[in-house]
Amino acid sequence: MKHLDMSEGYVVIALGDKYIQLAKNFEDTLRQNGDDRPVHIVTEDMIDKDNDKYRDCDVPNERFNCYPKLHLNEYAVFEHNILIDADVLCIGDTQHVWDMCRNQSQFILHRGWKAITGWNRGLQTKVQEIHGFTPPRIHGAFVYLRASEMNDDFFHWIQNEAWFEYTKWCTEDVKSRHHRLSRSDQVIYALGYGKFGLLPCELMETPIMTHILTANHANPPHDRINFKNLTGPKLDNPVAFAHIEQLFQESTPESFLR
Repeated sequence: MKHLDMSEGYVVIALGDKYIQLAKNFEDTLRQNGDDRPVHIVTEDMIDKDNDKYRDCDVPNERFNCYPKLHLNEYAVFEHNILIDADVLCIGDTQHVWDMCRNQSQFILHRGWKAITGWNRGLQTKVQEIHGFTPPRIHGAFVYLRASEMNDDFFHWIQNEAWFEYTKWCTEDVKSRHHRLSRSDQVIYALGYGKFGLLPCELMETPIMTHILTANHANPPHDRINFKNLTGPKLDNPVAFAHIEQLFQESTPESFLR
C-alpha cells in the first residue's frame, strides 16, 4: 500500500533518546507494512516550557507524557493527524484506520468505552452527579485529530481549566492514587469529551490497536483485540497496531530493554 498524501501523517512524542529510538522503530514497521505516510517526531526541544502550565508539572510523567499529549494541537502538522505512543508497532495494513478516522464526524477521536464502567473508582458517575455531564472512559495511546476543524475551546479547556482545577473536575484527589502520582491525560481528555459532547470509538470493537503484554502473545495478524484480561469479538479487518508498553519498560521481567 503506497500512500504519498502529505495531508495525512503520524505524530509521535519522543522525549529522550530511548523514545526517539522507539519512534524510529515504529516508523520502520510502518514501512514494512506498506504505509509511507510521514512521521513527525516531537522531541524535547519542541516542547514549550516557558509557561505556567509546564511549571505546574509536579512529576516526570506530567512533564514528559501528560503535558505534551494535552498539547497535541501544537504539534498537529498535518491536516489529518494520528498521535500514537512511541511504544507502538505497526503490525498490518493501516488504510482502514485512516478511512474510518476521516469518515467520522468528530475533529478528535480517541479509543475507549462510551458506557459507564467502574473506571477510576466510579469517576464517570461522580462527575455526572456533581458536574452534570458524563465523561466516557478514554485510552490515550492513539488519537486522531483533524486540524481544519479543530475546536480551540476544547483544547483551551483541557489545557487550562481541567489542568489547574484537576481535583475539582475529578470530584476528588485522583492524582494521589495514580500509579505515578500524576495527572492523567486520559482522565483530562475524558473530562473534555464529556464537557464538549464527544465520544470515543469502542476500543474492543474497532480494529485499530491490540495490546501485547507478554512475549508469549500470538504473533500478528490479529483479528481480535486483547486488552488486559479482555478479548474482543472477531473483527472484519485485521488490527493495524500493537501497543507493547510493558515489554518496553525496564521494570517488566520480559522487557526487551533489560
